[in-house]
Amino acid sequence: MRVEYKRDLKHNYMVIWKPEENFAEPYCIRMLEEPISGAILLLQQHSIDNQTLFYYEITGKQSMNHLLEKQKLSYNQLRLLIEHILAALEEAYEHLLKLPEYAL
Repeated sequence: MRVEYKRDLKHNYMVIWKPEENFAEPYCIRMLEEPISGAILLLQQHSIDNQTLFYYEITGKQSMNHLLEKQKLSYNQLRLLIEHILAALEEAYEHLLKLPEYAL
């Protein structure tokens, strides 16, 4: 998947190009297109020259590596981070494919 970063006057975006229709992972694309309430990143879908682009708003976001280079997390910050990760996982779980019962 092709990923690039774009900036306009007030916003930064991570842009993911939708692969051609013969792409072997259509489920990944359905996951990008599926609206998720309380999503971590807001998505805008654009079409340019018959190519679909997924724009994720990343203005003001920092990578954990960059953040932790500057400061250490306190206990309360770490606890809050873990709580948010668990909440995101629970939200994502609702959007995963269901396995057949015999696969469990």
